[in-house]
Amino acid sequence: MDTITPFLAQAGIVILHVILWLSCFAGILVSCVSFTGTWIIAAAAILAAWLSGSEFPGWVTVLLLFLISGVTEVIEALAGHWGVTRRGGSKAAGIAAVAGGLLGMVAGSLIPIPLIGPLLGVCAGSFGLSYLVERRHMRTHQEATQVAKGALLARVAVIVFKVAASIITSAILLGGFYFGLLH
Repeated sequence: MDTITPFLAQAGIVILHVILWLSCFAGILVSCVSFTGTWIIAAAAILAAWLSGSEFPGWVTVLLLFLISGVTEVIEALAGHWGVTRRGGSKAAGIAAVAGGLLGMVAGSLIPIPLIGPLLGVCAGSFGLSYLVERRHMRTHQEATQVAKGALLARVAVIVFKVAASIITSAILLGGFYFGLLH
């Protein structure tokens, strides 16, 4: 019985390390379909801080990763608005682009290609719903298309930004935790 307890403790620690890596990987994956994966990575930093004790990451790093997550959300909101209004679109078209992206992601998940289906759905939904809203506002086809292109370009830029932010936060967390890169 005395040999089982250390084994279980060690197995538990290994499982926590696997959860840490999987959380970072999941954060990057969900960013590919327009969710903010940095929240998952920031939550994983709490686990890493608990595992490491007084080593990296400290609670300042955990707070920094949560701050990066919040800034990413603000950038997403501003980019969506900017993409639509820069091309002369209405506030309603900006809201429609976000709603269309969410609906498109759900519809795209029915395409049996992981990540690609939801990604296509997000883009098509953002474009389509913002186009319909602008077209309903008595705009011409060309004007509505220009606004919808702005919504699409903003969505793609946000996805690229979210993936980059997730990769960077994962690198900070895993690089500092396992390889001492930030000590």
